[in-house]
Amino acid sequence: MKRYYFIFLLSLAIGINIYFRLQTLALPTVEIKAKATINNQLLEEARKHINAKFKDLSSDIRVGLTKDLLDIWTKEKGPQLEKSIATREKELRQYFEDEHNNVFLLELDPYHWLRLTRNFVNTGRIGDEVVDGRQYDSYMLAPRGMPVEVSLHKNLHVYIAGSIYKILHLFKKDIQLVQVAFFMPVLISILGLILLFFMCRGLTGNSIAGFFACLSLGLAPIFLMRSMAGWFDTDPYVILFSILIIWGYLYSLRKELPSSKRLLILLATGLCTGLFSFTWDGWWYIFDLIIVSTLYYLANLYLLRKEYELGGLIKKTLFALGIFFSSALFFTLVLSGPKIVLHFATAPSGVFHAFQEQFWPNTFLTVAELTKGNPMEILSSLGGIIILFVAVAYLLWVLADKKSPDFIEKSFLGIFFSFWLIVLYMVSLKARRFGLLLAVPLCISFGLFIEKFYQYLNNILLANILKARLKRFCLFFALSLVPFAIFLNNAVFTKNIVPLLNKDWYTALNKIKDQTPKNAIINTWWDYGHWFKAIAERRVIFDGATQNTPMAYWMGRVFLTDDPVEAAGILRMLNSGSNRAFEKLEHLGFAKLDCLKILGVLAKLDKKEGEKFLAKYVPVARSRDELIKYIYNPEPAYFVVESSLIAKIKPISFLGGWDFIKADIYQAYKRMKKASCVDYMIKRHGYSKEQASDTYGLLTLLSKSDVLDWISPYLNVYSESANYRKEANTLYFDNGSTVDLSNYNTLCYSLLTGQWQRPRSIFYATQEGIAEKIFDKSEAPYSVILVNEGDKYKFIALDTKLARSMLVRLYYFKGKGLKYFKLFLEQDLKDRGKILVYKISWDGQ
Repeated sequence: MKRYYFIFLLSLAIGINIYFRLQTLALPTVEIKAKATINNQLLEEARKHINAKFKDLSSDIRVGLTKDLLDIWTKEKGPQLEKSIATREKELRQYFEDEHNNVFLLELDPYHWLRLTRNFVNTGRIGDEVVDGRQYDSYMLAPRGMPVEVSLHKNLHVYIAGSIYKILHLFKKDIQLVQVAFFMPVLISILGLILLFFMCRGLTGNSIAGFFACLSLGLAPIFLMRSMAGWFDTDPYVILFSILIIWGYLYSLRKELPSSKRLLILLATGLCTGLFSFTWDGWWYIFDLIIVSTLYYLANLYLLRKEYELGGLIKKTLFALGIFFSSALFFTLVLSGPKIVLHFATAPSGVFHAFQEQFWPNTFLTVAELTKGNPMEILSSLGGIIILFVAVAYLLWVLADKKSPDFIEKSFLGIFFSFWLIVLYMVSLKARRFGLLLAVPLCISFGLFIEKFYQYLNNILLANILKARLKRFCLFFALSLVPFAIFLNNAVFTKNIVPLLNKDWYTALNKIKDQTPKNAIINTWWDYGHWFKAIAERRVIFDGATQNTPMAYWMGRVFLTDDPVEAAGILRMLNSGSNRAFEKLEHLGFAKLDCLKILGVLAKLDKKEGEKFLAKYVPVARSRDELIKYIYNPEPAYFVVESSLIAKIKPISFLGGWDFIKADIYQAYKRMKKASCVDYMIKRHGYSKEQASDTYGLLTLLSKSDVLDWISPYLNVYSESANYRKEANTLYFDNGSTVDLSNYNTLCYSLLTGQWQRPRSIFYATQEGIAEKIFDKSEAPYSVILVNEGDKYKFIALDTKLARSMLVRLYYFKGKGLKYFKLFLEQDLKDRGKILVYKISWDGQ
């Protein structure tokens, strides 16, 4: 009976986890929307029928009659309604499926891994090509390509998925790689949860702990979201290897374990650490925590050696620490290389630096999952404050219960998990993504507490009450009520998840694939780079794996500049040699800021003028020719703008508007005293003494976040409206703005002041291009643009610099009047904007 009880709990926990992870296959939100659509249509039809037939009755009576008629029609048209709902559901579902009816992978990064896995399946290697014995990813950082780094070249995630596909393909020839990729996160996460169940069962001798640990970890929103079917990324491996390493190391510390078995377990744990490094660059966090916790534990053992009979435990712990440390680093070195193995010492310090010591702007400062976390958001993502409270109570219980016969052994777990929670919570406040790592110790501690509390109630409070089996059932049922309610409530969000990719985007990507040259390069912001590589099969300037590179500044600058010549010049450079021109100038001895100035001038010059200009700075012909090749030899290229870029204007403007001089001054301020810093600003940047002193004084008052805003302030879109009425030649928009089409005089109503005011200027299309009408004595902090498509108008209020930008001209005005950008493809995105693809004309013809 005991065996069946254990199987029941394991099956129940895993079944619940699988159910919620497969919601992305079922897409229940599609069915809900389909029912709502058809029911709303029927309601509107009933309302029109009643209003037409009983227009003399009061509105209250008509509402009641409408409801009665709706009930009658719902009964009469039952089968017809079900058919309509099914048809609508199919239509909505197909919006998130490919031509083979496979649901799209959920996010952006899964398509990065899908492409690499496809390479492995087709060629046996992850890179696209081999140059001088070295694998290269020719789709990234085009046109130069990118050497496949160790963490990508030898990646367990890709190898496991590719190998499973090859095995399944032997038995099912029509299976598709994307189908395997879709279910991989479920497979890996469930494997991790099964291991967690057995680990907790081994620690306690009871299945209760494993059951609750599996539910709390498996349904923690931050983990559940990142292990749903379709989330083909490395997150499930983070949990899997964390559990394996914890289990192995804790087991190796058992006093009664024979030395030979202890050695084998530690070597296996070291191998798991090496495989972890082979999968994820953040492998070092658990390695470092184990080392630090063990050293602290050893110090405690030394202090308690007279109070307890330790029986050589200190020696055994030192042995375990030494073997784990050496074997983990050895396997990491063998599997991932010397660069990765050093991360355990170098990586932790970088986590806490928001403003990194680097020349180029840090893209990671703009990535949502790497920005500062809110304490309550972090707790909510982990399952809520109750789970935290229970987990912390367990750790305090373990560390305080010195009378327990196994206190010495369990104190390591208490120390280890306490360090883990404290350190990772602090890290999560700096970068919210690391909240995932908090889930493991939190949920294990939660499960262990429930088991301990269960035993306490079983052995003490109910020792003489009820029969044993009935008592256990009643206790389990009572203890399950609150956790089950928490877990299921946490997992409800899975029913609303749909893929980010949709049919409109998929259609546009396939048109790019079919209608552009195979050697074409896609130029746009990094977010959708993985889609262009994996689906459109085209090279990209940069993507989600290369976002924190100089490309972020250059592409941001292209979007923000109001000079089409400069935009085309920067793109010409990027599509000739990526950032090689900058690197070559720096190699020739130019300071970084001077490199930028030179390239800024060259962006506005044609090749002949550029050669003359370079001759003044680079006398050696060979070096000059190399620079010309990196600047004036572009490959076929296309420029993409789409609706999400408007929503991302803050990070784009932060990176593209980066003031390198101010950033340089701030770095000088941090390392110099006042007199030296003021002198530096005067000599290096031409500041007056007064200007330099004022700048230094300002910096003393700014926080780190304020400094970033001083270096590169965000640009904003303030409002957008497409709802209006037209009277004579005047447009009246629902946001309180008016535009006289005869002279473009514009008024905007300010909710802050309660008064009408003129914007700084208005931009509108003409036959020749885009015109700007400037309004004198404007007190508004913004300009507006008026977009006219056929007989429809749209009114947008935004920062003046943004209104003049290439992004606005290309997206809202469709490149009107721009000779370097020829509209190639336009794809609507269902009431959510559009995708515009431009062919870049290098000669402007």
